[in-house]
Amino acid sequence: MFPISLLNQNKLVMKKITFNDEMGTRERKCRFSVIHNSKSYSKEDAENNNLAVFKRIGYNSNGKWSSTTWEVSLNSATLVVCMRPFDGWSDKLSDCLEHIVSTNRDYTKEEINQETALQFFSSVYPNTYKKICEIAELENKLI
Repeated sequence: MFPISLLNQNKLVMKKITFNDEMGTRERKCRFSVIHNSKSYSKEDAENNNLAVFKRIGYNSNGKWSSTTWEVSLNSATLVVCMRPFDGWSDKLSDCLEHIVSTNRDYTKEEINQETALQFFSSVYPNTYKKICEIAELENKLI
């Protein structure tokens, strides 16, 4: 029998998303983050802040190519899952954001907006984001 607290579910509509974090070719890692109120959270931080619950529902043991299948429960937060492009990131921010939106759709079957993609990109790939910002700043200084 479940405790009564488990039967009284939160009134928000809970979303469950399933994805696999398998590594891509050239050892490209699957990266994921939970976005809430314009802030990016790691798996652990999202769980500690009651934004998401990650359940490991499968595991494929294959050496360095091992992967986990996750079921993620969310209410008000958004899960973003991405793998860097095969040929590396573009120096054009709009290309990077479109890649994140598209890749997230492939992994999660969910749509995210450009703002969420930007929050993910700037926090999960900070060095690449900084480089793009520096290039944009140099362009703005041209006379």
